[in-house]
Amino acid sequence: MGIGLHLGLTPAQLSQVLQVEEASIGKKEADAGRAVLAKVLKADKQPASGK
Repeated sequence: MGIGLHLGLTPAQLSQVLQVEEASIGKKEADAGRAVLAKVLKADKQPASGK
């Protein structure tokens, strides 16, 4: 998910990918992806740690 954001995909576009994944593969797998996306977005909003 992080690489997608760095390549220019928006959070909305990544959510759409997960919707397609849910329809194609299953809800359990898509929910796992949604959890990862939420974590990545949360981390992306955190201020940089001075490194």
